[in-house]
Amino acid sequence: MTEKIKVQNLRRSQFILTYGPGSILEGRDGPRIIPALGWGLGGNFARILTKYQVHDLRMSHVLKKIMTRYKDYEIRFFLLPSNSSERKKDTQGLYRTYVFPVWKICYGKEEKHNPDLPVLFDSSKHDNCPICHKNTKTNVRFVCACPDGHLDELRWKEAVHGDETPCNVDYFYWDAGGSSLSTINITCPECGLETNMGDVYQKYFQCTGRLPEKEIPSEHLVGITKPDRKSCGQRMRVVQRQSTSLRITNTLTLLKIPKYDKPISNILQIGDVTSLLSGLMAIDVDEAGFLIALDGNHRIANESKEVIKHYIDENSYEELIKLASDLYNEDIQVDNILLEEFETLKGEEACSDNFCKGPPYAYNIKIRKEENEFPFKVYPVDKIKTVTAQMGYQRKPYLKKDKGTGNIIESETVSIGATRPDGTYWYPVYEGIGEGIFITSDENPIEYLNLNHNSDEWIEKMPVYKDRWREDEVKNPVFVWWHSLSHALIMALSFFSGYSSASIRERVYLDPNGNGGVFLYTTSAGEDCGMGGLVESSEKFELIMDEALKLVSLCSHDPLCSKIRISSNRVNGSACIYCLLVPETSCEHGNMWLDRHMLNGD
Repeated sequence: MTEKIKVQNLRRSQFILTYGPGSILEGRDGPRIIPALGWGLGGNFARILTKYQVHDLRMSHVLKKIMTRYKDYEIRFFLLPSNSSERKKDTQGLYRTYVFPVWKICYGKEEKHNPDLPVLFDSSKHDNCPICHKNTKTNVRFVCACPDGHLDELRWKEAVHGDETPCNVDYFYWDAGGSSLSTINITCPECGLETNMGDVYQKYFQCTGRLPEKEIPSEHLVGITKPDRKSCGQRMRVVQRQSTSLRITNTLTLLKIPKYDKPISNILQIGDVTSLLSGLMAIDVDEAGFLIALDGNHRIANESKEVIKHYIDENSYEELIKLASDLYNEDIQVDNILLEEFETLKGEEACSDNFCKGPPYAYNIKIRKEENEFPFKVYPVDKIKTVTAQMGYQRKPYLKKDKGTGNIIESETVSIGATRPDGTYWYPVYEGIGEGIFITSDENPIEYLNLNHNSDEWIEKMPVYKDRWREDEVKNPVFVWWHSLSHALIMALSFFSGYSSASIRERVYLDPNGNGGVFLYTTSAGEDCGMGGLVESSEKFELIMDEALKLVSLCSHDPLCSKIRISSNRVNGSACIYCLLVPETSCEHGNMWLDRHMLNGD
């Protein structure tokens, strides 16, 4: 099989937030699966890791706790290369892909098919249609997946023959008699057995344990991998290859706050500096001993040594050790990082190279007619830098449940990182620069707005499902209130700011005292800043809040939507695509932990 190489361009942010290894990309000549980092970047992989490394020890420590399978590795990060950074034309590909699924449907020259029907065939065994020999680009749109992340072709022989012994064929007749799945009939050309896609969609198949993105390319077929199937224990369901449930990206985003937005912070995270300083800190070396060891280390660049010495002169050796201790703290958790960000956002005016926040605007807004006005503080954030890492993905073709209790349990996360022989484990990241607004209050909304009835309902019917980052914190009624408000504001801001709701991302904060807030921001890789739409919106926040409250007070799906209450087998109360659900790239919590009743007080 020969293949003409064609290029489809993706932005770094798209790769991290939406695509990445294991995702099916709709290419010019049909669907392609994005392979693992090492296979995709090929022989340039080791060079790219070194050239585009991003130092972020705090993110490394957090991911090591979450991805416990790799706790013995040193977690590192790198930026994906771009055509411009590699000095290549836009028509030159940097990341290879593989054909998936390989089964195709031939509609052409049906007069040569016998009977006169389209043909479903395995293109890994036939370059062209086995009947009319036409080269078709129409890949079948159905695949199989299990909740532990495995993905495979739909097993057409098993689907057609059921419990019967399958015939030794690699093509079937495809008779699409209408628009519904039940009118699509698949027939074996040898024995005449047939089924329809409606029945196939209801079937479970034994999982094959296949991860096509991690397979070795075929030696003889360009763009095709050698299937590696093994036992899994789960069952596979049929899913359309473009379904959003087929691959749900797991990412972690950190803000560059001023404390860590300094040249000294970057230098302290360079491998040789980290090794030297952490070793000396362990034996409590004084300043003189440190400077002697620093000068004697020839692996550290002279420029880095000068920055370290200048920082000691301007501040003190004790301040250097304190900063290093914060960076090297392996016990840091996600909630510690979020609390640091929260305190920075609601603190005094601050400005650094990648962070600039102005004074707050004060608003007293009546959430509901019969209640008191709720006091908000809205801070414009003119500039913000984020680092986002994709750690893996989940597949949810159906809800995975505990066999004993029947409770919904989390699907397995498939890591997309790459292991290197030196004991390091690498994840791709992208850095974005943009703007945002931070909304907070000194008051607890549950107590201030008399939402105790709604709060008690959430506590009593608390779902067993946990958030992958924040465990049970997301079930706190105060968090649910701020999260629901965040989604309403995202939709309202899309009318005022010039950004679509898919471009605005959220971060919901909650401190141990019950104070919360929402940071709504947008970042773009490779740009100096945003368009100013979010910052300007802080000056007209009352109008935006009015629009947000209108969106949640009435839903076009009412009364069905408004009748939904939180229960132990649900992660949302009243929330649907017409009122509170936003694009998956906007919500950090997968559109869960939302409830209109918390805002409306009904």
